[in-house]
Amino acid sequence: MSYCINPNCTQRENPPGIDICQTCGTSLLIKGQFRLLRPLRSLDQSKQIFPSDTEVFECIDEKGNRVDPPNTPKIFKILNTCNPKLEQLAKREARALMKLYAYPNTPKVYLDDYFEYKDEHFYDTLICTAIEKIEGVDLKVWLAENGRATSEQLKDWLGQLCEILAVVHENDLFHRDIKPSNIMIRPDGRLALIDFGTVCNITNDYLAKLIGPENKSPFQGDTDVTMVKTFGYSPLEQIYGKALPQSDFFALGRTMIHLATGTHPNRLPKEEDDDEDRVIWRDQAKDIDPDFADLIDHLCDPVPTSRPKSTAEILADLAHPPRKLTKKKGFNPFKSRWIFWGVGLGMGVVVSIIWGVLDVPQPTEWLSSEYHLTQGLSEVGGQNFVKARSSLTEAIRLNPNSHEAHYYLGYICAETLDDDCAFKHYQQAMKLKPQDWETQFALASLYDKLEQYDKAKSLLESAHKNEPKAPEPLNNLARLALLDADADVGLRHAQQALKLTQSPIMKAIIYKNLGWAAYLQQNEELATQYLKQSIQSDPELPDPHCLLSQFAPNPVSQEACISLPSKQPEVRQWRQSIIENIEQKIKE
Repeated sequence: MSYCINPNCTQRENPPGIDICQTCGTSLLIKGQFRLLRPLRSLDQSKQIFPSDTEVFECIDEKGNRVDPPNTPKIFKILNTCNPKLEQLAKREARALMKLYAYPNTPKVYLDDYFEYKDEHFYDTLICTAIEKIEGVDLKVWLAENGRATSEQLKDWLGQLCEILAVVHENDLFHRDIKPSNIMIRPDGRLALIDFGTVCNITNDYLAKLIGPENKSPFQGDTDVTMVKTFGYSPLEQIYGKALPQSDFFALGRTMIHLATGTHPNRLPKEEDDDEDRVIWRDQAKDIDPDFADLIDHLCDPVPTSRPKSTAEILADLAHPPRKLTKKKGFNPFKSRWIFWGVGLGMGVVVSIIWGVLDVPQPTEWLSSEYHLTQGLSEVGGQNFVKARSSLTEAIRLNPNSHEAHYYLGYICAETLDDDCAFKHYQQAMKLKPQDWETQFALASLYDKLEQYDKAKSLLESAHKNEPKAPEPLNNLARLALLDADADVGLRHAQQALKLTQSPIMKAIIYKNLGWAAYLQQNEELATQYLKQSIQSDPELPDPHCLLSQFAPNPVSQEACISLPSKQPEVRQWRQSIIENIEQKIKE
């Protein structure tokens, strides 16, 4: 059976063995490669409770690629609307899965599997993504067949999901739609996280560190105008458009509750004397041991800053359960729906009003400083650097010894090209916390940008000494060595850095440096291998495209080098060389 991709076709189902739709004449072999076998959602919008602009099919990739053999089954998503926001989400999902390409427990998307498609038989431009099909059943189906999970099953599954989320968060992404139907259990019992259709990415490397495993502060927030919500699993901050990686932990906890009780979270009773985001569930899961139940409740804390800060913390608690966490009474600005709305609209005003109306003690200066720090990070997430700078400046006024506030203000100043301000606050952060490798790395990056390489090298060496397991200082030391044409030292540092990371983006940068070292050693064959690995890990990194074009030029890499942005001086030099060669050929 084959289905027609034309959304306006009146009879999209076709018999097997033909390549042209019998009704409208559209080719049934999309791009000469993908054949739609069956819809996974009803194509009749009138029969859908929530009509969608995205169609989802099971397909086969008849052509295959360098990894998948011909006739590999895949999931094929088609966006058939001109809605820019939905187009952005589709593109974001494809890019996220390309980033996670090397990881086995999320679906794969290859560079050529995301494309725009038009046909002479219809006017629409369709946004298409072919996604690896994960074999097995989702946990929603598993629940329907098995009723509920045991404590041991849940511990195993929570551990697996945390390992998956660790990789997702390390790649500056968070999922935003964790629930049983988006978790596949393979025939061998291993889990996979699917449906990244609402994934969100944090574009700044330093901000990503704040909300990942190396979390410096519990106060974070990423402003996102897309209000993604799956009722019963999404926390309040996500429903109100301020999702952050810890929002994934809330959804993970609610998923554990659903699996433990066999009851959808929306159908569980609420606690009467607390906010409405706590559910009563333990009496329906009496075989779950108390320590594990405490961890699940910790994941589901309504207050984002009270949840675990990282997947590493969850895994540590899973291995060695902490003492039972008691609920903290008293005012918390994230607990009320009305106050949470105030976070987005001007949290300071709302909190001030509430403190004035209710008989609540005034905050100390330290708490006020933490409040402004919270606000500053939320505004950084929304790329509102002017307000973020104001909030962090106030946090420092109230607490001059806040290392975090100086660190983040230094970052904002660097991003807005105020180098004097960046130096001032990074250096103050170093005085307050001399052994903090991330501050040393940030200051080194600033010296690097200004091409003061000796100062950058000294700080990177110190950062590596303070945190030998961090790949970033080693990788940047490799680059500085390569700028000096010291291929042996650059190769050694890059090889060490590669052993310390699982991040495809980080691997892409390291492979580029390995390719650069091989190029300097005049081993073009090895350089080509490394640079192709770099491109495969992150197709949007211009560096390997530009370097590859220096000795093995091809139109794809040349175009990517010229069109993709980069601030690195060596990349600008390689790019200029390509442009000059092209101009010379035109003249000839």
